[in-house]
Amino acid sequence: MKYLVYCYLFVFSLSRISGHVYYSYCPTDILERYCALKEREAVPECIKNTENPRSLEIFEACYNSVHESVTLSLDDKLKQVCNLDIHEYELLRKCFQNGMYLERKRGSKAYTLTEECVSKAEVKEKKDCRRRGFQAYIHFGKWY
Repeated sequence: MKYLVYCYLFVFSLSRISGHVYYSYCPTDILERYCALKEREAVPECIKNTENPRSLEIFEACYNSVHESVTLSLDDKLKQVCNLDIHEYELLRKCFQNGMYLERKRGSKAYTLTEECVSKAEVKEKKDCRRRGFQAYIHFGKWY
């Protein structure tokens, strides 16, 4: 009988614990972190308000080279990037990340400014890996 009571108390204590679920997977690329956000509109606005919107130019060039419809506006491209086919998305992600690394090697602040804008949005949504943990998001055509 004591065993059942202890089991019940243990299960009850677990159900009373509230908090975040922490996963071992934490996106590292800027584009992965961007797609994991629910409120994505704040990131491009933050980048546009900085003195160096070069990251948006790199993103647009990568998007145009990967995806067929190049007649879209930048805002439409930013909305569609997270819903691309897995192969298109991976190619775009790698192109963008490599472009940002090259900018950083050249001494540009574009990488740092973009990183700060994404980090601010993550902190607002409580998805900051460094402090609070992060939910796992795996791209299979759409982000959920």
